[in-house]
Amino acid sequence: MKPHHKGRTSRILFLTWIRVVEGLCRGEGVGRDRFMIDITRTTPVVVTYGPAGLSGSVKMVGFVPRREYIGGLAEKAYRYAYVDRPKGMREIACILLREFYRMDLVEERVIGGLEMGFRHSWENIRATHKAALVFYTPPTTSFEVRCSVEVADEDNDYKRYLNSIHDLFH
Repeated sequence: MKPHHKGRTSRILFLTWIRVVEGLCRGEGVGRDRFMIDITRTTPVVVTYGPAGLSGSVKMVGFVPRREYIGGLAEKAYRYAYVDRPKGMREIACILLREFYRMDLVEERVIGGLEMGFRHSWENIRATHKAALVFYTPPTTSFEVRCSVEVADEDNDYKRYLNSIHDLFH
């Protein structure tokens, strides 16, 4: 998804999420309630409109590597998620920071996400290639990011990367 803005929304989202992951890497006892609020930085409501009508669906999103890095990082993410799985959230967080969540690697104006329901949002996005992401982090932060959406139907490095990072985190 490519946000329609000239501002720094994507960068701010990325840096805010990085602070959360840094705390996990340092072993700071964040607690379940605080973590659940922090995770909202990666789970906007994706709002679409099209043949399936108006739809709003909570989805996890994240940042993707620039094109020149995606192949190697998809391979590395796959290895960590399915072959050499780290032990525990602290180790996972440190690996994410060291290997993947780096400003020199990410495409600042691209947000990636996985579709798992393949229903209303999917039908609308395939028809219009547009979405609005509504981020809400209680108690006071909320904003909308309007996006152009590119659908990757086939298996490719982006899809493999996003699946692997998703499964590594869970």
